Amino acid sequence: MKKLSAVLILCVAALTFSCSSDSSSSSNDDTYVNFKVNGTQYNIIEPGTFTSLNASVVADDANRTLILRMPDTAVVGTYAITDASPSDLTAYTATYSEGADIFFDAVSGSITISNVGSEYMTGTFNFTGTYDGTTYTITEGTFRAYKPEATN
Repeated sequence: MKKLSAVLILCVAALTFSCSSDSSSSSNDDTYVNFKVNGTQYNIIEPGTFTSLNASVVADDANRTLILRMPDTAVVGTYAITDASPSDLTAYTATYSEGADIFFDAVSGSITISNVGSEYMTGTFNFTGTYDGTTYTITEGTFRAYKPEATN
């Protein structure tokens, strides 16, 4: 059930970002998610932030997707990433996928929110997860994303 929920979140994220309109002709590289997967560096600009009961920062490119989920009222602090169900609106969770071959929910790690401004939030993260017997380690993660809109 947890994998089905995560897949549904990925589908909603893909639809949300593929259907959004851009009122500007230039890209906004002020927002980003940078991280390493088992030592290989990835830099994704323009992550999406969307709110639907909780907040998700979604970074995706042609081959990979990384999602950081948190309460939509997240404040500055360091929080443990757990393998809680996506229905736990107080949990900090993460998901990573590469193409159709690799998909996992984090089982441990942390998200540090270092700043929540009027428009952006910034922070760091790291986590681990396992897919098909292989452990994947996400390290040196940094993000700057639009601040989520609180729904409560």
